[in-house]
Amino acid sequence: MNERTIGLSHARVAIGCNACFDASSITRAGISLPQPITVGRRYRKGGIAVVSINPGASMDGGYKQARKRALDRFAAGDDTALLEYWNSLASDATNFWNPNYLARIRRLGLHIDSLVVGNIALCATESNRYPTYHRGANGCRRPNGAIRG
Repeated sequence: MNERTIGLSHARVAIGCNACFDASSITRAGISLPQPITVGRRYRKGGIAVVSINPGASMDGGYKQARKRALDRFAAGDDTALLEYWNSLASDATNFWNPNYLARIRRLGLHIDSLVVGNIALCATESNRYPTYHRGANGCRRPNGAIRG
């Protein structure tokens, strides 16, 4: 199995996860689908991963619509939509990420498309609430393989 196939299968597992919402009263916000960890097109094995806490649930998430459309297509079975998602994420990062965060990345000589970008929690939730097991040693109860290979 090649790396692209492995990446697609991991993203497919991630996009299908509803564990936090099936087992609690927590509701989705922002982009309503899990956002898979994404590998930039210029990433090289052994490169840098940027991991944040969660994808955020800003009320003015209009800029996220391109990512939402791409994830909807991916969830419906269109594997090519994952590249569209990445391109939208990279564009959003350049335009909307915290300027201090971007400045640090640039000072290190890194480019968005050479990174792995993801969040510990794959889903945005209302009021950034997560099940208590996210805080424990076991972390998210996503299906095995959503992050690890």
